[in-house]
Amino acid sequence: MKRINPEPATPNTRVLGDREVGAVALGTAGWALDPHPLDRKRAEQVVAAALDNGVTLLDTGLAYTTRRRESYAEELLGCALRRLPGRDKVLIATKGGHFRRDDEFPIDARPEVLRAHCEQSLRVLGVDAIGLYQLHKPDPAVPVAESMGAIADLQREGKVRLAGISNAVVAQLDEAAATVTLASVQNRLRDGLADPVLDWCDEHQVAFLAYSPLQIGHHAVRTIAEIATARQVSRHRIALARLLPRSPRIIPIVGARRVETITDSAKAATLRLSSAELRLLATQP
Repeated sequence: MKRINPEPATPNTRVLGDREVGAVALGTAGWALDPHPLDRKRAEQVVAAALDNGVTLLDTGLAYTTRRRESYAEELLGCALRRLPGRDKVLIATKGGHFRRDDEFPIDARPEVLRAHCEQSLRVLGVDAIGLYQLHKPDPAVPVAESMGAIADLQREGKVRLAGISNAVVAQLDEAAATVTLASVQNRLRDGLADPVLDWCDEHQVAFLAYSPLQIGHHAVRTIAEIATARQVSRHRIALARLLPRSPRIIPIVGARRVETITDSAKAATLRLSSAELRLLATQP
């Protein structure tokens, strides 16, 4: 497997494929899946705040949509970036093979479906090529190699620049990596425990995009609160800052619907916890 993610140039950034991005990413699932979806104005404000604070990886997905409108989060993100400066510095990540049908979220990762999903995302985002395209979730009915082969084809055609996979286990990563050069794995990080997928990413120098990074173990909450009080910063900032030293591959994805949320979360990239603080946090599951 070809390794394409070298060490990051600075402590505040991460390397994803051949791109350097901010160490904290913006997630858009809540823009559409929340009972009260964001409107264009609010979405643009959140994206502008993200860019102003060094967030350059923006994560979305075809499945992040409302019951009545396809590709809603992608649509909001595409509209916001068309209106804001600095779009060339942004890496847009989206996903296919998973979609919404009323209140159900089917998985269909057949090559022809992935191709159709990619074409739809290109159109809605308003781009010629998607910066990072990921298989949203392996399909039990379709071999991973077959799904990732479709993404490799899209990459060769210039419609996708970097390839990734989400919600995968190690055996599926091995199968995917034998088919395409993986730039990323997007999984939930096992909090306070050894994570074989993160170990795999460290070994193969692949970025680990950690979604739902603020789901914290019960016992860690009190410790995080104590450190946040002492540091005079938010608990969320401490919760994110504790993840970054765990591996140079980790990029937490923060699902922000408010300017204040992404502004505060982005500052975790520059917050350096002491060795004593990190040891204390590491002992809390």
